[in-house]
This record gives sequence, structure tokens and C-alpha cells, in this order.
Amino acid sequence: MTGVVILYFPARLFLHASPGEPVVKKSTVVIAATLCLALAVPALACSVPVFRYALERWVSDPYELLVYHRGPLTEDQQAVADLLSSDGHAGKVHANVNLTLVDLDADPDPQLVKIWESQETETLPWLVARYPLPTRIPVDAFAGPLTEENVQRLLDSPTRREIARRLLTGDTAVLVLLESGDQEKDEAAFKLVETHAEQMAQTLKLPEIAPEDLDEVSVDPLALKLDFSTIRVARDDPAEKMFVEMLLGSEEDLHDLNEPMAFPVFGRGRVLYALIGGGITTENVQQAGVDLTGPCTCTVKDQNPGVDLVMAVDWDGLVEQEVEIDKALPPLAGLGGFTEDIQPTATTDETTTTDPTTTENPTTSVAILASESVASESPEPAEESLNRLDTRVYSFPELSPLWTNLLMFGGLAVVVIIGASIFLFRKKT
Repeated sequence: MTGVVILYFPARLFLHASPGEPVVKKSTVVIAATLCLALAVPALACSVPVFRYALERWVSDPYELLVYHRGPLTEDQQAVADLLSSDGHAGKVHANVNLTLVDLDADPDPQLVKIWESQETETLPWLVARYPLPTRIPVDAFAGPLTEENVQRLLDSPTRREIARRLLTGDTAVLVLLESGDQEKDEAAFKLVETHAEQMAQTLKLPEIAPEDLDEVSVDPLALKLDFSTIRVARDDPAEKMFVEMLLGSEEDLHDLNEPMAFPVFGRGRVLYALIGGGITTENVQQAGVDLTGPCTCTVKDQNPGVDLVMAVDWDGLVEQEVEIDKALPPLAGLGGFTEDIQPTATTDETTTTDPTTTENPTTSVAILASESVASESPEPAEESLNRLDTRVYSFPELSPLWTNLLMFGGLAVVVIIGASIFLFRKKT
């Protein structure tokens, strides 16, 4: 890991005891500043390319799922809600979601009531999917009746399945073109994205991975490749309804724009940002490629741009294991019951979605990825969920002893500098 963090101290600590009363000479300030720079603390940077570090290390942030109801759920309603729990279907397929049941007759937390009141509906039970907390996105990713169909479309879709397959088999990123419905605009945008995806694979260069960072990747660095693929999604595709909603809600005002949009998706299903209409230019597409292939300048995920999608994928099990990804992630071909067997269907590079109303052999979303061991948690009370939301902590990557010692030394140096400054201050006064 390389890089430095420059420590900041308020100038007043060195210059004044109180406003308008200088107590330390300017030369002292210069010396102190020089010491700070000389003893700067190593930053959490890494020479591994962003796209690969994200795939291996950045755990997907969970979406918060709220099921509103009044009084006990019926047996059928409870069965559907349980599909979203950690010990139900969502847990088995490793979907990044957390479920909370909100009984409106049980005096729920005011924050949850406020979310319910914003729905402007009386339909119950009602499912609301909130973007992960670190995104600070205030709008819902999805809101609608609690039905098995909505649950399945929320957890997975044919396009998201195909994106996961490509990322796990080595694609740098998948450029998703969300069509506007204007055929001429959509074709022009797709051709541009497709052309530059091919060019970037030929012109961009991977950074050289430093020896101390080799443990950060599970594959031979020589096996890493640059490969940008493209995929198209129609806004009115019923099988991709939830996926489309997640994309349009990932940035402010995207819902209001009737333009083709390109979304680079990388890592474990993380959207980098949106390129919109006239913004889908050579320069912008290439800049996205540069952003994803350069060294990971900050390994702390939440300090990097992007929004995670809901993905039903066992990333940890598939990234580092020697498995056949095509068998572990067969393409979806529509909707069906959660207990049906998966029947793989053919896909193309341009689109993998299928209208469920015309599918002869509907398949389940992600049963093939189900783990034998499932967490034993149950949907938590609303109050406990809020406590978890407010106190969730995202940990730093584990540091080697060398870096731990360097950080400790840097911290000690800061203490010494502050102590010396206080001593000089008292001596002058």
C-alpha cells in the first residue's frame, strides 16, 4: 500500500491563545508544519486495480426492506414475508437485504411511520425497499404490495444474473444501457458505448501490482484482463422492473429524464454513476474506464463513488473458489415459484431478459446458489432495526503488522507535536 494522509491542525492552535493575541512565532509554525508532513501517516491505498479490489474485498451494502402491516399477517402473507428473511429464500441465495416487519398497530418508531406516510397508499401488507444507509439516498428503491412476484423481481432478474456471471468470469465492468424508448437515440447511444468498450479493452493499461499487495487478489495478477462488455435493458421490461427502479433512483432526478443512460457496473454489482443522453460521450465513457482500471487509491469502500444493487449471489464463495461460473449462475428465463428447478436458457451479449408472459418454462430466481447452511436470524422488531441502522459500522481492511506499526508511529508523532506546541505556548506566555 502507498500514499499519505496529511494531518490537519487548526492554525489557531499554533498562532493564538485567543483572537488577536499572537503567542508563537511564524518560524515555529513552519517547523511544526514540516514535522507534520514528514511524519504523515500512510493512507489506506492499494496498487490493485479498482475493479478487482472491489470484486474481492467490497462486501455489498444491504438494502433495508420494510414490510408494513396491521396486526398479525395471514399465513400466506407471512410465508411471502419470510422469503425475504435471512433464514428464508433471501438468506439462502445470499441477497444483500435486511428485513424488518412494521406493525402499524404496535406503535412503531416515528421514523418508520414517516416512511409509511410518504407512501400515500392504504394497501397492506406493503413492501418498501430502501437504499443502503451509506448512499444517503432519501428515496425508495422500490415500493409496492407484498407479493411473491415482487419479492422475486426484487431479489434477482435475468440481466442482473448475467452481469454477475460476466463480472465473476473476469469482465472489468459491464456497461448497462438503459433505453429511453426512442429507438434512434437508443441505437446511437448503444453503438457509442459498444465501440468504446472495445477500444478501452485495447488501449487502457492495468497498473503494476506492488509485491506487498499481492495478497489482496486471489488470482495471478498476470491473469487479470481488461474486458468491458455491454448489455441493454428496456425500461418497460417487466422482468427488469426492480432493476430499472434501482438504476433510476441511484442519482437525483434520473426518473425525470427520458434519455438513454449508461451505467458502468463493476465489483459485486456496484453502479459507478450514470452517463445520460448527450453525456454519453467518448471522453466520459473512457473516463469511467480509467476510474475503474487505475490503482485503488482508497480501499475504504464508503469513500468511493457508487451504489450497490440488490444481487442474489454468493460472491465470497464464487470469487475465490475454483468453480464453473456458468453452472453456478445459469441465466434466468422469467418468473416462477421458488421451489421449481432451474432450466438454463440461451443468452446473447446484447440482452438476457425474457418477457415472463411468453416463457414456456419459467425458472426460479437463484435457487442454484442456495447455501446448505443458513443464518438462524428472524425478522427483527422495528426498534432493533433502527438501532442497527444508526450504529452500523463499516470496518477497514485488515492491515499487516508493518502498516499497523507505521500507523501507531504516526499517531505517536502527532501526540509529540501537540505536546511540544503546548509546551512552547506555555513558555511564551
